[in-house]
Amino acid sequence: MIPNGVTPASDEDAADIWGISPARWRKLKRWNEIPGMVLLREGGNRRTRIFSREQLVAARAAEQHAAGRDAVVEYTLPAVPTTEHPRDLLDLEEARLSLPEDRRPSPATWKGYRYGDKTRLPEPDTTVGNADLWYRQTISDWDGQRPAPGGMKGRAGRPRGSKDSVPRGEKASTEERRQRVMRLLDEKPTATADDVHELIPGFHLVTAQRALRDAREHIVRRAVADDPDLTVEGVRKLFGMDSANAAQLLRESGGDVPEHYLVDPEAAAAERRTVGGLLRVNNHLTIEEVVDAVGLTPRRAERLLREARLELLREDLADEPDRSVEEVQRRFSMGRRPAAVRLLADAGGRLAAGEIELVARKLLTRNPRLTTQELAGVTGADAGRAAARLRRARVAMLHVMLRANPTFSVDDTVELFGLSTRDQAAELISDASD
Repeated sequence: MIPNGVTPASDEDAADIWGISPARWRKLKRWNEIPGMVLLREGGNRRTRIFSREQLVAARAAEQHAAGRDAVVEYTLPAVPTTEHPRDLLDLEEARLSLPEDRRPSPATWKGYRYGDKTRLPEPDTTVGNADLWYRQTISDWDGQRPAPGGMKGRAGRPRGSKDSVPRGEKASTEERRQRVMRLLDEKPTATADDVHELIPGFHLVTAQRALRDAREHIVRRAVADDPDLTVEGVRKLFGMDSANAAQLLRESGGDVPEHYLVDPEAAAAERRTVGGLLRVNNHLTIEEVVDAVGLTPRRAERLLREARLELLREDLADEPDRSVEEVQRRFSMGRRPAAVRLLADAGGRLAAGEIELVARKLLTRNPRLTTQELAGVTGADAGRAAARLRRARVAMLHVMLRANPTFSVDDTVELFGLSTRDQAAELISDASD
């Protein structure tokens, strides 16, 4: 649950604040080391982990402040509310559990409602990473209008106590076999299809090969969730296989595979050309569509789609240098404005004042001593606009700092931002306190 008043932030947002890659952030697991840090949503295996942006910013600022003084970090993080509120944001399962027990569908039925034809959940109020989120009030209002058998509102779903209509014997048998193969791999990671064939009587050799592949992929997916930097060499050593098969297994399991492991040396360039061509035909191309059309992992699809958008946007800017963020969002159907701002800035576009400030806020979380000249260089703004927006971004950061630590002083501010005078710091604190 993301309580009312808290700004949700994903692993990618947290990594951006620390100035490191998302893979590095996940590997370090910094959230476990910061006292008072509340994990709002557990992550792993493609499940988006969610934090409080206010807590992340305060923690990073505390570290920067301590580093400037060569002192021990003292974390003072804003509290996260624990009481329920109609504007709390809930993920899919939390939304189900928020319903009264006598009207609560089973998990399988509830997931069916997400994209159902007859009974369908409302569209999410927002999305963080791949996590769809609804306000508590949105789900409550929808539940109140849900038709029940007989036309009455306020109750729906399978009657309590009814039996599942799908026989589970075959599914349970398949899962049992997979677990046996998993146990075999735990005991003998280099097990072959012949070993699986001997382990499970009546298992055809082809079926054994398929089961072994499925179990290996399951293991690697879990490993990638724990360590996104898992390498081809690591997979090769784990299962005693050749590099080509290890690279393919890692790629199919969601890991990053260096291009030189591709069987065809020109495959990477071909993938780029394919994604670029798809984007020119359909400017609203999504990551999911790239995955389906080209057979890439989601992470690689996201990277290649961004590269293709950049190339297309640079061509647009050559003809229309004043393209706005809104036009970029419409051009590529980008729901997240910050992503459109970064894309426009990276393509060399001219940012409006609000976009310059957004960039300044992100850069400040990485480097609180960001200068006007550095901001102007990144955004293409003149010195006057860059200075004004940098000041507003500093005030916003100080506002969060003061909420977490009201005793944050003028001297602390001078040191945090690398200011030249105490008067500058005093003015910033005054504006941040209003």
